[in-house]
Amino acid sequence: MISTAQAREADLPEAFLAAQELALRQIGQYRVQNVASVVRDWGDVHLRQMSMETVTINSAARLSKAHFVVHEYGPTRSYTVYLQLEAKP
Repeated sequence: MISTAQAREADLPEAFLAAQELALRQIGQYRVQNVASVVRDWGDVHLRQMSMETVTINSAARLSKAHFVVHEYGPTRSYTVYLQLEAKP
């Protein structure tokens, strides 16, 4: 699974963290959607608990691409960070 995100902030580390958080949220939403469909199909309490544990434990993602853009408007500077994360579905 590949997730991409972008964020623009006045500080480069803040822009990086914001983009990272957005990309990780996308991965989390995808995994929760898959778990929700599994819970609806099975409906068993024991299987539901195992599925939810799988989502919270398997949250490893790695950075595959990063791109930084500097925006300068007179004395003011801001940064846009584009990130691509890869995770196992």
